[in-house]
Amino acid sequence: MRRKIFLLFSPLVIWLFWEQNYQFYFNLPKTKVAFLKTHKTASTTIQNILFRYAYKNNLTLVLNDSGNYIGANGFSLESVENTTWYRAKIQPDVFCLHSVWSNMTTVKSILHPNSVYFTILRDPIDVFESLWTYFDCSLHLMPVFGRKVSIE
Repeated sequence: MRRKIFLLFSPLVIWLFWEQNYQFYFNLPKTKVAFLKTHKTASTTIQNILFRYAYKNNLTLVLNDSGNYIGANGFSLESVENTTWYRAKIQPDVFCLHSVWSNMTTVKSILHPNSVYFTILRDPIDVFESLWTYFDCSLHLMPVFGRKVSIE
């Protein structure tokens, strides 16, 4: 009898648990977002989408007082302490600038506790080929090799 009751209510319990967690993680719009923006991974496109999303939803963005980098040598409190938003004690909703998250504890300390963190990864070979073309490395290596050098 106990087994029949268990089998009868198991799907209900699983469904309730799944539904509750599913709604929390997937159905509700995210308003606390941290995007690790990296070079040559289409991150500028994602950054532009996040900027428009923040504007449309009246969210607070992390913007640097100058430039597009925060913590280029490793994210630290020192790298954000002099920014206007940090000094004003404004809790940002969206972080999507170039940065190096060498210490995740520090990153989490300035962002909302319920922030969603994500990034884009790309095959290192593809990144190298893209950088080679973008910076025209064959031209820059001419003084070293005396001729244009192929990536191959």
